[in-house]
Amino acid sequence: YQRRVHGGLIYHASLVGSASTAHKGKVARITACRASLAIRVDALGENVIAPTIGIEGRESVEYKTRKMEMGQSYNATVNKLPKQAPYSREAQKAQHAGQPVEPALTMKRKHTEEKEATELTKEERKALKRQKKAAEAEA
Repeated sequence: YQRRVHGGLIYHASLVGSASTAHKGKVARITACRASLAIRVDALGENVIAPTIGIEGRESVEYKTRKMEMGQSYNATVNKLPKQAPYSREAQKAQHAGQPVEPALTMKRKHTEEKEATELTKEERKALKRQKKAAEAEA
């Protein structure tokens, strides 16, 4: 683990300076990303009428800083995305055919279900041993 060096022009910007000490590094990285996007739009954008990307970037960094200070996630999409079922080729074929789709089994669940179906319980194994011993004793 190497300690990151915090310094330079971005680290001394007012946006980063307003953040708490614990969040300054993260806010500096967010600010650097927004600045690089603004530079690309400035350099490569041909039909840019008004320089709104800088204003939007600043608002975004301020919003994320406030969320971090409150201890909340600043990524709005993290909690809103629905959980997806694991991919299954059979389920996809059934969906295209108009058949009802069953949720796909994960490998772990599939393995445990196969294991449960093939394995005997401890009592069943003991009963089988007793039956074998009884059959050997009779023979």
